[in-house]
Amino acid sequence: MIVVPSGIFSRRTLRYAAVFLLIGAALYFRTYVLQGISFQDARSLREKAREAVVSMMKRQLKPVVDAQFPMSDKKTKEELVERKVDEVIRTEKPKFESSVAEIAKSLFEETQAHYTPQYLSEADPYYYLGLTENVLKTGWLGTAYRKGRFLNPLRYLPDGSWDEVTLHVYLGTILYKGISFFAPKISLVCAVACLPLILGVLIIPAYLPLAKASRLSFPAALTGCVILVLSPLVIQRSVYGWYDTDPYNVIFPALILSAFFHSFSASSDKKWIWGVIAGSLSGVYALFWAGWSFIFLLTAGVSLLVGVLEIFGAPPAKRRPDLAFFLSYAAATILFAALLVTPSGLFEMIAGGFRFIAKVSGGAASVWPNFYLLIGETNTVSPLKWIYLVSNWWTLLLALMGAIAALGQMIRDRSAAVCKIDLAWILITLPLLFLSLKAERYVLLVVLPFSFWAARGADWLMGCLGEVPFRGRWSRISPKVRRTLAVSVVFLIFLPRTFVGADVGGKISHIIMNDAWYGALTAVRDRTPPDSIVFSWWSPGHFVTGVARRRVAVDGGSQAMRENYWICKALMATDENTAAGIFRMLAAGGNRAADLFEKQGWSMARAQKLILRAVRVPRDEARKLLPEEWPGGVKEELLDATHGSASPGPSYLMIYDELLVDN
Repeated sequence: MIVVPSGIFSRRTLRYAAVFLLIGAALYFRTYVLQGISFQDARSLREKAREAVVSMMKRQLKPVVDAQFPMSDKKTKEELVERKVDEVIRTEKPKFESSVAEIAKSLFEETQAHYTPQYLSEADPYYYLGLTENVLKTGWLGTAYRKGRFLNPLRYLPDGSWDEVTLHVYLGTILYKGISFFAPKISLVCAVACLPLILGVLIIPAYLPLAKASRLSFPAALTGCVILVLSPLVIQRSVYGWYDTDPYNVIFPALILSAFFHSFSASSDKKWIWGVIAGSLSGVYALFWAGWSFIFLLTAGVSLLVGVLEIFGAPPAKRRPDLAFFLSYAAATILFAALLVTPSGLFEMIAGGFRFIAKVSGGAASVWPNFYLLIGETNTVSPLKWIYLVSNWWTLLLALMGAIAALGQMIRDRSAAVCKIDLAWILITLPLLFLSLKAERYVLLVVLPFSFWAARGADWLMGCLGEVPFRGRWSRISPKVRRTLAVSVVFLIFLPRTFVGADVGGKISHIIMNDAWYGALTAVRDRTPPDSIVFSWWSPGHFVTGVARRRVAVDGGSQAMRENYWICKALMATDENTAAGIFRMLAAGGNRAADLFEKQGWSMARAQKLILRAVRVPRDEARKLLPEEWPGGVKEELLDATHGSASPGPSYLMIYDELLVDN
């Protein structure tokens, strides 16, 4: 007889089991790089190799068949070629299999390069890797601090860049020290590559309290959590090796909104406590992502609007807005953020966020090119791609059910407590939905509200299925069993496609760094002076600063800078004098020459032409090109910006095959 311990199948136990299974799934889909090529993928590569060999044999046999049967039609010749190929495979099978194995090995080695744990994903994580090395060596991010920023001398010529302070790097440093205590031989790259896995798992405890505060049942909350954690886009931004700040853009909004929705059920004299909690979280969020102000403005605006609209659902005698959360949240956020990033840094972050959105959205017409157009994730996203980045068609249907159910509830009884929550979620979702359609990088921000609406739809559907009237002997089914059946139906119908999307998201997130790149970068680091400048297009900029540890003019975060224009002009120049002159100007003053012309009232089109003429000649000749009426001091200042007052130091030009092939 099998004895089952009492309570082994209790509701709490099942919930813990479900959460642990979700944690396992979250880690599984984020660690394909560590798992290597799967059996299915290996078999697919062999099939491709076989097709390649067969195709090559057909090309070789086609001229033979054409010569032997010149009068036959095209279809007959193709059939004859097929027969001859089959005959060759049968008679020379060892040779055929050897050719297939050789090509399969080549394909396997090429694919295996994308499944290596020794490199980080994409390029941006190498920016944070370089900062982590700074912290390990000096204890600090940069060489100086001001207004919530630190000086990064490797970025942007001639004086470096004032970057936002980030705690993300310190978490990576702590993780490395913790892991290296138990595994002393682990590399820094492998250690920090594990941080996104931890952050990916932390999305779960951040989301579940939010779902509870939004009055979702646990099965519905679990549905939404699965959709969020296994979203293809969320997986891409939190796989092993993605040592970047994207996961915080799910975790912090979930925590902040959780505090916001918990305030709904709090008494009037305690709402301010939740406001302070949410405000402190928003302030800390500022130390992880420069665009943190979106959640502050969104939460503050929605809390204010809900507080004002609430008066229309209250009796006439009690019609006054409840603004306790709004006031405490706004005050706490400003206070904490100002303390952490300084008041001027706070203002710059908020203003910079608006400038970035305007630039990504197209901005005003200008003689300066908008280089954001060259980045896929800053371009508009098609509705179909939006769906598959967020989740899939089935969960979209579930989310639409949730939105329709919420609207129906609000129409039937707008004074119900759940209607206030639904209204807040609608106000949160609409601007994020609009923003996500403007640029692909903002789609990540809408996955959280999408998961709520899918969970809301699951709750509504489970309720409907649980109340289906059964006839005959089926009418004796208990409500608990009906509920279990309803949950099972929803899970089986709507969640399988989520796992398929997670599989795709995990597989397309691979390593772009390879041995060739790493070897070249380490050679630059080992064979060039420490004050060297490496000129190239912006794409490998973070590679150069993070691995080669050398200065660059532009990198993956410089699309708003006008220096990109000059780099482009230099790379596409038809003579070496112009290219060398532009590089010398960038080393001496970056874009300062153009800024000086702008101060003198020149149009940029006219200034650019004169600058391109001036940089290709010596300083004395360039002085003659400047307007005679300019004071001598202004001329010298401009020439210092174009030609420099001293040697710019060793400079190198990095040219790589992709740069040439793509252009």
